[in-house]
Amino acid sequence: MENNTSKSQRLWSTLFERGAEADLFGQSLEATEAYEKLLQQINLAIPSMTGLSPEDLNTLSKLQLCLSLRLQVLKFNQASITVEEMQSLKPVFARLFQPQARTLNFPVDLSRFHSEIVTTASPASPLGPAATAAFADRTQRRPRPQATSGSLLPAPPPFVNGIGLVIQIEKIGHVGAEQFVDPFITITVAKKDGTVLEPAQDTFYAIQRTATHCIWNATAYIQSPIDKLPSDAAIYFEFKHYKPRKNKISTRCWALLELDEIKPGLAVCELYKKPTDFGRRRLRVLSKDLYLHLNLQLVIP
Repeated sequence: MENNTSKSQRLWSTLFERGAEADLFGQSLEATEAYEKLLQQINLAIPSMTGLSPEDLNTLSKLQLCLSLRLQVLKFNQASITVEEMQSLKPVFARLFQPQARTLNFPVDLSRFHSEIVTTASPASPLGPAATAAFADRTQRRPRPQATSGSLLPAPPPFVNGIGLVIQIEKIGHVGAEQFVDPFITITVAKKDGTVLEPAQDTFYAIQRTATHCIWNATAYIQSPIDKLPSDAAIYFEFKHYKPRKNKISTRCWALLELDEIKPGLAVCELYKKPTDFGRRRLRVLSKDLYLHLNLQLVIP
């Protein structure tokens, strides 16, 4: 009997072939539909897939990024990953999860889509209570994230008695967004008293910047079952960027997602002025027109 990993590989390879063929012949709507469906399937499947090697997860992460980059080309006509490079991914999908494929070089050089890669990944947030001001000061001095992978964590093992959450971070709105250097988002799960409940995660740098938005299409896996989190917990999203003159990372604004707001589908979150306030005592809205855009997916056992 075909196992889930083999079945996923076969279905994904077929779906990618369909999208890549449409892409090659200039059928942008059909290609977009296939790529979006494939990206969603990969995002949903990873949390329940067991036995994947680090090489498998790394390849999946790169494939997710390639799909996201190509979707930006098809939707916004931005210069990025080419149709020829997408064609070169066919063998990767065809050999996905096969042991002999794990030693092969990935055919697309993703480093050119980002600023210079910084080799020191962001450390995990320490667990335990912390004052908001102290947390804000500490995060200003965290090392810059990996340009192509950030410090996003892989999907946790499937929860037997809990609901998992996959967050697709699509974009954030900000006037003059194209001026930010190496913008990224830090995702933190914390209680109102500042207790950080799991390691913080940094996205890679934005794959596209426009006059009003920074765009990622990054996938973040919350490491804890959301239905087991304390009732006062929330997920915080801090929009950060690098200031070359001061040689430091600065938080520009932040957003939050409370537990009762977590529902499958699109979510639009208000942006608040810094500093990040885990206590949620004083929320100062940054803009009435621009927001953080997410796509939420629940993984139910």
